[in-house]
Amino acid sequence: MKRISRFINTKPLTIRMSVFYSLLVIGVLIMVVAFLYGYFVAEIVDRTTSYTGQILFQAQKTVENNLNNVDQLSRLILSNQQVQDYLSDAKRKEEFDQRQQEKEIEKICVDFMVVRQDITSIGIYTLDGYYVSADNFYYLGERFEEVFDKALEAQGRMKWFFKADGKNSVIAARTIYDINIQPIGMLVITYNRGAFEGLFQNNLRGTAGDYFILDEDGTIISTNHSDLMNAQFEPQLPKTSEDNFISADVYGTPCKVMIFGSEYNNWTYLCAIPQESLSPGIPTILAYSMLILLIFCTVSVIIAVFIAKGITKPINQLTSALQSIDIQDLHFEQYSGTDEFSYLFKSYNEMLNKIRQLIHDNYEQKILQNEIQIKMLNMQINPHFLYNTLDSICCLAMENQDWKIAKAVKALADMMRYNLSGSGGEATVASEISHSENYLAIQKIRLGDSLEYYIDIDDSLLSQEIPKMSIQPFLENCIQHCTSKMQGGKLLIEVLGYRKDRDYLL
Repeated sequence: MKRISRFINTKPLTIRMSVFYSLLVIGVLIMVVAFLYGYFVAEIVDRTTSYTGQILFQAQKTVENNLNNVDQLSRLILSNQQVQDYLSDAKRKEEFDQRQQEKEIEKICVDFMVVRQDITSIGIYTLDGYYVSADNFYYLGERFEEVFDKALEAQGRMKWFFKADGKNSVIAARTIYDINIQPIGMLVITYNRGAFEGLFQNNLRGTAGDYFILDEDGTIISTNHSDLMNAQFEPQLPKTSEDNFISADVYGTPCKVMIFGSEYNNWTYLCAIPQESLSPGIPTILAYSMLILLIFCTVSVIIAVFIAKGITKPINQLTSALQSIDIQDLHFEQYSGTDEFSYLFKSYNEMLNKIRQLIHDNYEQKILQNEIQIKMLNMQINPHFLYNTLDSICCLAMENQDWKIAKAVKALADMMRYNLSGSGGEATVASEISHSENYLAIQKIRLGDSLEYYIDIDDSLLSQEIPKMSIQPFLENCIQHCTSKMQGGKLLIEVLGYRKDRDYLL
């Protein structure tokens, strides 16, 4: 650093000023460009994630609305009287032609499937595993007991689950109850998983994210990556997040992951956005930022050199005139400008007229004058600035609920206001007592329980005039001389005021 300092100090003032102003402006420009670059990058990332999150949320709501519609459809089947009669053992035994009754049930299933193209099959199971359905029904077989147990656990609600078996079906099962709320059968609906893909592709078109629908066990039900279908999602992520997206490596790719949990069927909806696709315009922004920075830096250096030369030119002129050590060799200098340097040259020329005969007297007078100016400036400090500053500190302490500091600062402000107020030498007993109470309050904060004080002044004395600062100096003297001798004890101060005949006593 010393070598650099010596090197800089040996250079002409023009070069030093040019370098200084150039570095100053370039530094400011770099900070501004860096701030704007960071701001725009963060804004792009934030808007991208926010936009994708909104789209994913809408896609989730669309999917769940479809599932809710299926839920409502299932209620119509459960409440159908023919379904109730068929599942009732007593009703079934009374029927002469059971096959005719099954055909009616099959027709009901077909009619409902026509309404919903995303439903691949509807079937009704009896408690013993026998089923009636339309064509292409997803037969549960050995899984009947497993599905029926899960439907019973749902207690009448629709139970959605996914099995990655040969048919990769999304199954909705619901227990059918009779009028006595006893289970008499089960409704099984298989849902077309391809409907999820259509809904998500329509909603997420134009985004860079990959979507995933996971069941409650973390198995991928639907995704735009066919090779990941039916697999366990990696890594394991929470089903919900406070800010709806987290950073994670999804199958080896750093991503921002949007997470929306479903309260309807415990599914999880994810959208993984690769980090590199969050800000596709960042390289362009960086290039433009560097170009703008280069242009402004070049212009700044040129302007800095121009300004430095304009400042140093008259200085160099005066320097040349003052190079002579002998005062007699000094000569007048002419300056044609009208800026601040014109005053400098004028002062220089006036100085030459007086310098030979007044140099010593003028030197001493200047010193004395500077001292007087400093004292006058010190005396001109507005006491209200001090009051307002203390009041501001008091308010700040009150906002932070630091009542001790607030009380101490308030008492100190009142004391200073009292000391600096007015120019007379008299005050009332009431104002003196108030001033003394402020002083004691400050000392109480410092000494705590070691100090106790009691003030009892007759009301008739409060308006009586006494010399200003008559009481507080006694209190200060008492505290200063007694606290060092207490040795763990307490100091009790009593201030009493009363009339006696025509006099009053304090």
